[in-house]
Amino acid sequence: MTEEQLDWLESVIPDTPRHPKGGRPPADKRKVIKGIFWILDNGAKWKDLPKRFGSMRVIVICAGSLGVRRGEFGHACVRPSHFAGRPA
Repeated sequence: MTEEQLDWLESVIPDTPRHPKGGRPPADKRKVIKGIFWILDNGAKWKDLPKRFGSMRVIVICAGSLGVRRGEFGHACVRPSHFAGRPA
């Protein structure tokens, strides 16, 4: 995936809403996107995700909210309006 494609995907995926009381900083969207694509490209299990992508748990949660298992992520990559109004 090129840097231009990553920039585009990063721009269409909405930011995670911040909790008013604080909490953890949001996950790095680039690492999450790269981690999701690594899983999709390799057909691996989530537990086999390399550490360079960050916390497996965070990426699984983000993948779930982006609809990876339901096939919505691929659809949204073609039609970014699919992400509109959805929390990340």
